[in-house]
Amino acid sequence: MKGTYSDGNFEGYSDKRKDIVWDNIINFFAKSGISIRIIDRSSGLITSGEGSIPFTRENTKGELIKKDAWVVIYKLIDPNTKKQIPYYNVTAEWNVRIKESSGKTLINVNLVNPRLFSFRISKFKEVFY
Repeated sequence: MKGTYSDGNFEGYSDKRKDIVWDNIINFFAKSGISIRIIDRSSGLITSGEGSIPFTRENTKGELIKKDAWVVIYKLIDPNTKKQIPYYNVTAEWNVRIKESSGKTLINVNLVNPRLFSFRISKFKEVFY
């Protein structure tokens, strides 16, 4: 890949109060169809169940094919045929922590247990990754 991307973890600060950030994240999960597994307002922790993540790859120029994707994945090449193996899904769980820090709201977002699903068909079996 030509671009520089994070490892699925994000940390940032907001000038908004913790309760507003909390509500915004809950709304984001609801609008995006992300199931919430654990929600603990007192500790600022929200975790999700496993869910699909919009994904993309780079084209040959190093540009993202889908600009609105949440993750960028590398190209898989079948070692036997030397052809690209198509992807059909990327999943992960979200782990979000919100806390007040120095008069601002600290937001930690981690994608955990990421999984890339692809397949290749041989004359013997279908292989899932």
